[in-house]
Amino acid sequence: MSTAAAENRVAAPARAKSLVSAGPERGELLTHGQVGAIVGLSARTVRRLWVAGQFPRPARVPGLRGWRFRRAEVLAWLAKL
Repeated sequence: MSTAAAENRVAAPARAKSLVSAGPERGELLTHGQVGAIVGLSARTVRRLWVAGQFPRPARVPGLRGWRFRRAEVLAWLAKL
């Protein structure tokens, strides 16, 4: 593999990770753990609520492992409690 190809492989995840830290105007994306910290629940409980249909559905983001929740949807869910 050429050096340029190796650099491209490393660069792609870095671009994807920048989506996670994007500001609210871009729809900030959060992990289960980050959501748990915001709502005061464990990451496992957040997942259980999501699977039971009692929590906003997370989205898959290409280049990232796992699912990501949209901050606005989490805050809206929290406001309804």
